[in-house]
Amino acid sequence: MLMTSTSHISNPSSYKILVIDDVVDNFDLIQVILESEGYELDYADSGQEAFKKIENEAPDVILLDIMMPEMDGFEVARRLRQNSRFSKIPILFITAYDDINPPEEGLDNLGNGLLKKPIDFDELINQVQRASSKHNSKNLSNLW
Repeated sequence: MLMTSTSHISNPSSYKILVIDDVVDNFDLIQVILESEGYELDYADSGQEAFKKIENEAPDVILLDIMMPEMDGFEVARRLRQNSRFSKIPILFITAYDDINPPEEGLDNLGNGLLKKPIDFDELINQVQRASSKHNSKNLSNLW
């Protein structure tokens, strides 16, 4: 059963989420779920495209696939964390793999949560709600 409670978020439509995934079908599914909760979504199919979009308008939360060609999700997160303008944006990693080789910095130093594919819709909504409210309050912490 899909939960649809945004009670602790005053206005989810004021939150912008950027989904970075090389498979557009993954975005389509996430978009249906989160737009039904009132969030505004944008999509980038690569790290390079994501950087352009983030430079233009920083999102409130990033959903980031770990396994992508050219630049994986860890490298995207690493570059964002090194940029003082974007280092506080919550990043929720997405992966289809059970066994993840964490980056040298540690998974929790680059991201704020992890979602496994197939995505549990309730968990997706819960983590996005927590990430957006933490970012809005400027008190960024890990969500796992």
